[in-house]
Amino acid sequence: MQSPGFRSKVNVVVVDFGNPIFQSVVDRYVVDGELMPESVLRHVWDDTTESPSLTWDSPVYAQFFDAIRAANLAVPKERRIHVVLGDAPILWRKVKTKEQWLAFRGQAREQALAEKVDEILNRHERALVVAARSHLLHVPGDSTNARALIEKTHPGQVFFVIPESRFGAGDVYKEIEAREAKIPTDSIALLRDTWLGSVLLADGESSECLQQAADAVLYLGASSQLTRIQPFAYLFRDDEFWAELNRRWRLVHGETLDLLKAGLDLRGSLDPRAPRTPAVLPPPPQGLTPVDAVEFVLKKLDEYPMVGIGDQHMCLEFYDFVTRLVMDPRLPGRIQDIVVETGNPQYQALMDRYVLDGQSVPLAERKQIWQIAAGGWYESNSPVYERFFDTIRSVNLALPQNKRIRLILGDAKPLLTLD
Repeated sequence: MQSPGFRSKVNVVVVDFGNPIFQSVVDRYVVDGELMPESVLRHVWDDTTESPSLTWDSPVYAQFFDAIRAANLAVPKERRIHVVLGDAPILWRKVKTKEQWLAFRGQAREQALAEKVDEILNRHERALVVAARSHLLHVPGDSTNARALIEKTHPGQVFFVIPESRFGAGDVYKEIEAREAKIPTDSIALLRDTWLGSVLLADGESSECLQQAADAVLYLGASSQLTRIQPFAYLFRDDEFWAELNRRWRLVHGETLDLLKAGLDLRGSLDPRAPRTPAVLPPPPQGLTPVDAVEFVLKKLDEYPMVGIGDQHMCLEFYDFVTRLVMDPRLPGRIQDIVVETGNPQYQALMDRYVLDGQSVPLAERKQIWQIAAGGWYESNSPVYERFFDTIRSVNLALPQNKRIRLILGDAKPLLTLD
């Protein structure tokens, strides 16, 4: 997405991991560059046909949208990449039975993805499609997957790159990966008339060869070295979302939500930090010797009892820096308090319950902290503040009580309050 040559060829990316009901939300976030509360944005991947399995709650999907947004903000609006959501348009609040859920699965998903691609091809545009391989495989005799539906009206218009996986039957993949040992990672090779192209796609006599099913292969490395990023545990601290997940799981499986069955790895600690796409910075001006901002602040905290940082109000990049600072494992122990002006001090006890004690406080209650502030509703209600408070809370929950950081609300008490 960040390659300069990419946007000169493509300005639309179609994905199957987003509900098209929320297309306007993605457009505002990715194309318009509007700040969007996580509590709103995550419905894009939370409320899909894959819910409640948590498949698309892995942070890699949120990072995908963030990466395109970051690339878009560097260019004029008319050159920005649009992300089209290609899942079936399920409205979960109206789904009351398993049969209703199943109606949005299978063929409905194939049809939804095919229709999005057809719309683009009808405009004589090009698109990158990121979707499960089952949607895009060329399967002889199968006219029901998305690729087959697309090629009914646009024959020969789809070129499919399949990611490397454990192809073939049994342990054949070990022999295949041994032959690929010298292939550079992040490389793509054509399959037709090659030894890999003649390998069976999967186990079973009816399986076709790779070169029949796909045009090229993306090599990411040995299968044993690939990393799977599970959903982060902080998702379940949202009482409303937790209740809805359980409702959906009972609807689909007839039992209370089982995190292991849902694909969450519970064997180790869960790190709530999701790295963001780093910005590409220009060379520093002559005469300046810039250093990493987090390293600088940590060093100054060793020299001074207090370090002040001027707030760039409502600025996402500023709060990305502050978030990186707060989540640095070296910060706890160096400081005991963080003082912010974006919060009404009359709600200090509520803030302590939420951030310091880790109690569950409904958003409707805690949002008074920043909404009823002397700074005014418009400025203080930017979603960066809600996200910042949540970040400090997540850091504290991983620490013993005596090492947690207190967040002190330093705004003036407003003359008016809201009942």
